[in-house]
Amino acid sequence: MRRRILIALLAFGTIGGFAAGCASLAHHRHQGYGGWGYRGGYDEHVSELCTEAALRVYRSQEPRR
Repeated sequence: MRRRILIALLAFGTIGGFAAGCASLAHHRHQGYGGWGYRGGYDEHVSELCTEAALRVYRSQEPRR
């Protein structure tokens, strides 16, 4: 009897923990604290830096006239 109650409590705790984790992830995603919305500015900054570096290399390798 005790074992069945313990198993049931652990199962409910596991399900509740996963539900709370999913709810927290969904909340933070909609608030902009994580996920794709948070890194948008950083991604644009990095892509701009990479483009500028590639253009510098390309211009330095052009044949001189």
